[in-house]
Amino acid sequence: MTTAKFTRAPGENRLIVRGHQPGKKGQDIYCAAASAITCALAAGLAQDKDIEMVQTMTDGRMEITANRTARGDAMFDMARAGFETMAWKWPDRYMVI
Repeated sequence: MTTAKFTRAPGENRLIVRGHQPGKKGQDIYCAAASAITCALAAGLAQDKDIEMVQTMTDGRMEITANRTARGDAMFDMARAGFETMAWKWPDRYMVI
C-alpha cells in the first residue's frame, strides 16, 4: 500500500508518500506511477524561481515541502488529483490522506 498525505497550511504545502507495492522492486508499475507523480511535482516546483522547495527521499518515503504560491498550489492540486484517481481505481494499492 502506498499512502500519499497532502497538507496545506498557511505558507506551506507538503506531500509525504510512504510505502511500497508488493511487486518486484524496480519493476512494479504501481510504484512507478507514484514515483512519476512525485518526481513531476518536484521538477515543476524546482523550475519556479518563486518557490522554495525541499525534497527528501529514502527507501519507501518521499517528502516534498514548498512555500505556497498560486502556481505551486496548482501543482500540488494536480499531484493530489493523480493520487486520488489511482486510489479510486486501485483502492487496495493507494490511499490519500
